[in-house]
Amino acid sequence: MQKEYLNSGTLFSAGVKTSPNAPEYYGDVTLDLDALNATGGKIKLRMSGWKKLSTKGNTFLSIAFQPFDENRGSGAKKTTQNDDPF
Repeated sequence: MQKEYLNSGTLFSAGVKTSPNAPEYYGDVTLDLDALNATGGKIKLRMSGWKKLSTKGNTFLSIAFQPFDENRGSGAKKTTQNDDPF
């Protein structure tokens, strides 16, 4: 069983964009809502990000969250224990 890291997420490069509006990054986050003073336990969300340039010329990631769909998956490669960054 893979270890769960609550209140953290991952963003992966999407590689080749399929359209101009497609996200450059994607990932998942699992939040412990009780620890965040929310109700209902925890929820897994789909996370997408876009590299953007601010008016001051700084690069940043704009992040969007959607409900996680188990049938869709994350699209990320399966990691082994040695690949785990934590």
